[in-house]
Amino acid sequence: MIQELLDVVDSKDNVLKQVGRKDWYSHSACAGEFIRYVNAFIFDPEGYLLLPIRSDSAYLFPGAFDFSCAEHMRSGESYNIAMMRGLEEENGLVGLTPGMIGVVNPSLGVSGFIGLYELVVSDRSDVVLDADEFKECEWKTIEEVQSMLKDGSSRFKSDFPKVLEFYLSKK
Repeated sequence: MIQELLDVVDSKDNVLKQVGRKDWYSHSACAGEFIRYVNAFIFDPEGYLLLPIRSDSAYLFPGAFDFSCAEHMRSGESYNIAMMRGLEEENGLVGLTPGMIGVVNPSLGVSGFIGLYELVVSDRSDVVLDADEFKECEWKTIEEVQSMLKDGSSRFKSDFPKVLEFYLSKK
């Protein structure tokens, strides 16, 4: 299987080199080196946030709550193209245009540059999660998610709290 190539970028989001996705996670990144991701918060019409739960066999964060959509950006891919690909691959959503909230910078304490998006689906049944990546999902209000993060009883991907904070600061 051919490894997915990712762009390694500096602290200003300038491309330095390319690296295979598995290679990135099997070596220690040099200081000031990052990769790019896209994340989306997907809401239903009533304002409930889709929270997928990662498969127990996931390489990173098994069994943890994840972003509604989360993708590594492939080498040369724009934030928008990566987001559209992710929505199709992870959520079965095609032809929808999410709104870009902004790019979360690693200086805010996240693991890389994260293009953050928001999308409202017309019905929860529009979302068809990738069964290989997720074991189930829940729909929660933002207040419920904040409570879950605060009390520490639920496990989330490590960047989730900072990205949610960034999202809320832009709303």
